[in-house]
Amino acid sequence: MAHEFDKLGNPLDPELNEWENQICNLAAEWRSAKQRGLDIDKLDKIVADYHEVLKKMYEKGWRSSLDIECELPDEFLPDFYLNSFNS
Repeated sequence: MAHEFDKLGNPLDPELNEWENQICNLAAEWRSAKQRGLDIDKLDKIVADYHEVLKKMYEKGWRSSLDIECELPDEFLPDFYLNSFNS
């Protein structure tokens, strides 16, 4: 199912828009935690939360790419996201 976007590329669907904001916030939180040297459990929790939100977006039919600042490094991105752009 295709989703509509505003002029800035934000999803018009309020739920998808909120989830995309959550994804971006989690990516920023991960980078900050990594820079501060937080323990691996905290970083793993952020990655798990990120995957959970991204999965909900995919289940709703969202298939866009995220802005680079909203992505985690490739090794922490879920395969279903990476595979949608590497085919």
